[in-house]
Amino acid sequence: MTVPAAWIVALASLPFLRRLSTGAEWLPWAAAIATLGTYGLAARWLGTQVPLALRHRLPMLLGLVGAPLFVLAAASGGSASPAALAAGPFVLGFAWRLGLKQGALVALAAVLLLLVADLALFGAVDVPNLLAAGAAGVAVGIAPLWYGARVAAAGAEARRRLARVEGYMMDRRVTPHGSSAIGTTDLRREGQHVHQHAEGLTHLAELDRHLRDVRDALGGDEAIFWKWNEGKGTQIPLAWSTEDSDTPAHFRYEEWAPLVKWSAEEGRVHCLAPGDVPRFVASPIQRRGRLYGVLSVSAVDGLDLAPARAQEWVTRYAAQAALLSELFDIRREYSKQSHHSVALYNASERMRPNLKPAELGKAICDAALDVTSGSRAALVRWDPASDSGRVESVSADHRVPEQHPVQGDAIVAAQCRTGQRLLKQNAYHLLRRRPVFSAGEARRDIGCLAIVPLESDGETFGALVVEADAPEAITEGEERNLRLLAAIAATNLQVSWQMEEVSRRARTDELTGLGNRRQFDEELERLLEQTDRHGQPTALIVADVDHFKRINDTHGHDAGDAVLRHVAQVFMEAIRTPDTCARYGGEEIVVLLPQTNLAGATEVADRLRRSLEMRPAVFEGQEIPVTCSIGVAAYPQCTTQRDGLFSAADLALYEAKSDGRNRVRCAPEVPTAQQIVRE
Repeated sequence: MTVPAAWIVALASLPFLRRLSTGAEWLPWAAAIATLGTYGLAARWLGTQVPLALRHRLPMLLGLVGAPLFVLAAASGGSASPAALAAGPFVLGFAWRLGLKQGALVALAAVLLLLVADLALFGAVDVPNLLAAGAAGVAVGIAPLWYGARVAAAGAEARRRLARVEGYMMDRRVTPHGSSAIGTTDLRREGQHVHQHAEGLTHLAELDRHLRDVRDALGGDEAIFWKWNEGKGTQIPLAWSTEDSDTPAHFRYEEWAPLVKWSAEEGRVHCLAPGDVPRFVASPIQRRGRLYGVLSVSAVDGLDLAPARAQEWVTRYAAQAALLSELFDIRREYSKQSHHSVALYNASERMRPNLKPAELGKAICDAALDVTSGSRAALVRWDPASDSGRVESVSADHRVPEQHPVQGDAIVAAQCRTGQRLLKQNAYHLLRRRPVFSAGEARRDIGCLAIVPLESDGETFGALVVEADAPEAITEGEERNLRLLAAIAATNLQVSWQMEEVSRRARTDELTGLGNRRQFDEELERLLEQTDRHGQPTALIVADVDHFKRINDTHGHDAGDAVLRHVAQVFMEAIRTPDTCARYGGEEIVVLLPQTNLAGATEVADRLRRSLEMRPAVFEGQEIPVTCSIGVAAYPQCTTQRDGLFSAADLALYEAKSDGRNRVRCAPEVPTAQQIVRE
């Protein structure tokens, strides 16, 4: 009785409100503040869990609070008052608690109350403001809940459809051709799920149409395809003839469900025919020794056939349903093989034999992630002779860098030695004891690990390694995909690596392991073209081992070879990765420094000289002191002719030897155009 009393008082006060509103400028401000407070409370409650006690009493509380707010709205302008907009949260509260219809009634009541206030206080109706207040109430109070209800209904329908498809796809046994009816329709598990879901919807729609034909032919109320779960001994409705229904609409579960179960377990037709009128018939759906489920047809008033004829026709229709189910299995198998072939073909297309080794390795890593649900992939190059290998290529964001060693008791090294593949669904325990590639590799989360060796003529020359963050992310089917990918990639990869090795040997000095003169000439030409194009200098260091003939004469030619290898090692350790170090001929070593001026090259040259002076070579336990003389030149600082760079550095080397050896000399700089003009 409290809420009606509050509203009676509010409506009775309307004649006195006109006198109160005259000249009261503070009333619109109070109405605006009250409206803002109402919206603020509504926003806060929408983001929190409303207490249960308050939720049950919410309509009464809104009714009580609405009365003084209506008085404030009426006193501050009626439908033109800012407080008129406060009707929105009130409508939202009623609609949320009592339903959309009740919320709509509250919105209508709010408009009528504002209409009464306008007539009582002002003798006229402000139609635009009245419509705006009503629209605000509907927009805030009705529209969000209505849209939310539609989204929830769509989500529920999608979940029901998904559950029905998953029920159809679960427990698929071996098809007559010996393959699993569920397999890889696309090589990634995400693609499998999407394709299987779409294919399952198509099959269920065809089953529904078949069941409608069965229902109409027998004059029944409903025909149902029951999927039988042999392991659990249960049945679920998979397809039914009733249109626009989420579940069978005419099935009496308590009375007829046991007959469905008996039909599946006994493999017999069961007919319920009181008074010789068949009201329910169930027949097992089986073909070639496989039980797909049970077909049931029911009619409350009885089927159009006699019991014997009803059993005969339901058995025929069950045989048709079994044939249809077998065709679906064959279709899934064909679809699986088709998608499998297309996906592997696309992957093989990316691994063309004319790719450079680095590009081919990247393509293989990317393809490995395409055919599995892995997070990272790496391609390993393995050398059985040295019992070690290295990471040749990695996918993007892999924390293990390229050229990382693979050796010792690491997991990949062990699989390469034995040539055995590995799929560890939960790799956390395994990785506590052993690294994947080698000790010192970057730490990372590996929940699942797959390793497939690459083989040729029975010998392992590499491996494909895929890691996943979550356990069991890579399935056995995906590991098979990885094996097929490895088989496709192995031939192209081995040819590419062999060609790379031949090219490397043709460009490498056999004694020192440095680049030979051919590699030096090619790199020099490339850097000089780059300098002409971009303006960044290129520097050249030419070093000659001091008194090398004396070393050969004193210690022998084998010692001379050891000294050259020592010099090469010292130089390689002291230069940057972009620099090129080559044996130009005899005891002469050259170093190309891209994007380096004369001063920078001189500093590098002196560092090389001092490093060599401080580290004598060792041959058969005997130390051999080694020094070198070095000439330095830069293009275009020391010569404006591209073919003059080596000559300039060689003349500087001759000067270093003439001045006493074991020193660095620089080629003179050529004057620039500005210097010539000033002179």
